[in-house]
Amino acid sequence: MININPSCNEKLLESCRPLKEYMIYVDKVRRYEGEGSLEAAVERAIEECIEEGVMEDFLRKNRAEVRSVSIFEYDEERHIQMEREEARADGLEEGIKEGIEKGICALIEFGETFDLPTEEILKGIQEKFSLTPEEAQDALKKYGKCMNYQA
Repeated sequence: MININPSCNEKLLESCRPLKEYMIYVDKVRRYEGEGSLEAAVERAIEECIEEGVMEDFLRKNRAEVRSVSIFEYDEERHIQMEREEARADGLEEGIKEGIEKGICALIEFGETFDLPTEEILKGIQEKFSLTPEEAQDALKKYGKCMNYQA
């Protein structure tokens, strides 16, 4: 995959005019999309490119197709980005949960190793993980079982 965004791979873009002109068109769509609808951004980018001689012949002959494909591809790109962000958020949430579980197990194991009273272990779980007394008790029951700890 090659990045053809503005100021990237300039030698390649200078040596391949169609690729450079495509980059100009896509950059215009992205900029204008922030000002209104995607459809309006595509239409404005097509108009400007024709006026500036950027892909002029192609855009004149294939305007409707360019418009529909641009809208579809851009929406697809946005959809993929949103899915990535959602997956990252889900993974982060899962990682935090797993980290908390391991931390609670480590506290329980520490308490067992040093023969600490249950109240101290509960207090440690509650303070370290900002849990209510009831949540700490539930965590001790849930994760103490995996370590054969009886609360």
